[in-house]
Amino acid sequence: MAQPTADDSAPIAPDHGRIAAVESLIGLAHSQIAAGLSRGANIDTQALGLIGLNAGLIAVVIAAQGGLGAHGWVAIPGLAVSIVLGGSVLAVTRFDLGPKPELLYEQIETGLMSGEETIAKLLINLVETDKTNQGPLRSKVKRLLIALGVLTLTILYTTLLVVL
Repeated sequence: MAQPTADDSAPIAPDHGRIAAVESLIGLAHSQIAAGLSRGANIDTQALGLIGLNAGLIAVVIAAQGGLGAHGWVAIPGLAVSIVLGGSVLAVTRFDLGPKPELLYEQIETGLMSGEETIAKLLINLVETDKTNQGPLRSKVKRLLIALGVLTLTILYTTLLVVL
């Protein structure tokens, strides 16, 4: 089958510069998605550290019950709430991993889309994936900050009660 021509005298060559640019953008989109997933794992690690710190503080409070007096148990509920909030950060978060390569390849093989169209569709899907993953990441960060805030407030009010 002959390629379409602009003026029926010369075949229209594919725009290799455009294709190379789109392929570079696909690489960038892949990197951004991977960075977002890595950030999610880092947030989970921070949440585990916060949970461990809270559990350690609960152990210290229980061990130091005699020295803390009547207000010794005041910290336990706040620390427990911070543990629960930290655990909520670890809850299963579904991240979009992008389009399925086998489906895009099938569209090329069956002739539904050209290679250039598939590359363009891949880029669009990857950009949408990155945008979709921003919501769960923000949610994880917010929950981690709330857990840290509860821990900070617990430490402050417990210190005030024990000192005063």
